[in-house]
Amino acid sequence: MTREAYDYDDPAPFGATLGSAMARLRAFVRKPLGAVRAGAGAGSQGSNAVGALVIPTVRYRDVPAAIAWLCQAFGMEEHRVVAGEDGTPCYAELTFGSGMLMIAPIEDTAFGKLMVQPDEIGGVETQVCYLYVEDAQAHYRRATAAGAEIVLDIEDAANSGRGYSCRDPEGHVWNFGTYDPWDRQRAGSRSDNVGPRREQPGVAALLLLALAAVLVYEAAPQPSARAAADLTETQASELLTIERRQREAAERAGKDLRERQAQVHAAALQAAERIAAESRAQLVEARGGQEKAERAAAAARAQLEDTRNAKLAAERAAVETRELLRAAENDAKEARAQVALEQRRRLVSGRVAARTRRGTAIYSFRARSRAWCYNPNVPNPASNSGARLTGFCKT
Repeated sequence: MTREAYDYDDPAPFGATLGSAMARLRAFVRKPLGAVRAGAGAGSQGSNAVGALVIPTVRYRDVPAAIAWLCQAFGMEEHRVVAGEDGTPCYAELTFGSGMLMIAPIEDTAFGKLMVQPDEIGGVETQVCYLYVEDAQAHYRRATAAGAEIVLDIEDAANSGRGYSCRDPEGHVWNFGTYDPWDRQRAGSRSDNVGPRREQPGVAALLLLALAAVLVYEAAPQPSARAAADLTETQASELLTIERRQREAAERAGKDLRERQAQVHAAALQAAERIAAESRAQLVEARGGQEKAERAAAAARAQLEDTRNAKLAAERAAVETRELLRAAENDAKEARAQVALEQRRRLVSGRVAARTRRGTAIYSFRARSRAWCYNPNVPNPASNSGARLTGFCKT
């Protein structure tokens, strides 16, 4: 450890030494400090490890168009999309960084009656979603290219290029900006978690002690070859102790980080298993509903087939009945014809019998009156005019 002594009258070497010391200190403590920050962030309620806990919901009349437009204009990504019976999306969960947004349809429900759309109340809003972006100008250009209606321009003096407000196609107001409220809360949560909660005991003190040691080591006059023997074992042991404490602090921070990561992974695994179990239960329920629907459809088809068969049987019976009626009518016609023919026969027979009887009577009369004698005083019955015949007698 032989170095030239510094000249305290010249500030340049001291400034360079301070810069070198800060660089070495940052390189040395970057890993444990990052572990401390990660541990503090993972333990806070607003941690982004599992997503934000406040999730806004925005309703749209045309959910598929809203999903496509929000992803195109604002850079959101689809996390989950639920399709309706017709196959079109009816609900969606979109992510924006570590945040999430629910896209819901407008329905006539008890919850839906508590809300109205902007175009129903003059285009005003009662709540507005604010989204943090790293580059407001780039996001502004993307939204305007997609057709967003700018209501508060990014060039306004109040915004100073740090944010803007716009409307989507259904009139909802969105606010984007580079202000990140989590920065201040993370800083406060780190100071609270490192001190009062004692999750990282002594880390801050060790960092300050390490900074002081490096500054003293870099900025203090270094002994020359003649003064090398003045460095005592106590000073060397103190430096070794500081380095050992720093290593122990880094190891503890790494151990805590690994434990928290394991906890987060376990929680994520449990959540995934729970979601998988729910999905399996929903799938079983859906399959049961599908089987029930198939059985109902089969019963309906069987009933329809029975109805069709009954209809065909009724039609055949009607055809047979009509044929029987036609046959009965034909038989009735034939019977009536036979009755009429019989009546005519009877009439003719009666007439013939009457004529026969009449002829028989005449013949009998003639037979009885065949022999007669002339009587001038009695009219001749065989004469036509009743003239009296005289002069002969016929036998």
